[in-house]
Amino acid sequence: MTVKETKNNRRIGDGTPGPGRPKGIPNKATATVREAIARVLESNVENFSRWLAAVAEGEREAAAESAESKTETSWIRKPDPGLALKLAMDMAEYHIPKLARTELTGEVGIRGKLIIGND
Repeated sequence: MTVKETKNNRRIGDGTPGPGRPKGIPNKATATVREAIARVLESNVENFSRWLAAVAEGEREAAAESAESKTETSWIRKPDPGLALKLAMDMAEYHIPKLARTELTGEVGIRGKLIIGND
């Protein structure tokens, strides 16, 4: 079997990066899907408030003409403000990304310096 070699005597499979897509750049399919989702969200901005209000306040059925329906409320969707808040928070993730959780560990009482950043 022939072993392929690259410049500087690096061998394929030795852990050095190849000529593929650079790290951090999404592939074309992912970028296309994200753009499509962004367009759908942008075109429905005016509807989101109405939809969230319908979830929070509920939606009643159209008034029926019988005497029984006047005493009881018939819901298409019962009020659920908690779900409306969850939906609003889920939509916010598209514009405000979640931060990664960070845990600091070490011995109590030891003084040190905390450096944050890549400088």
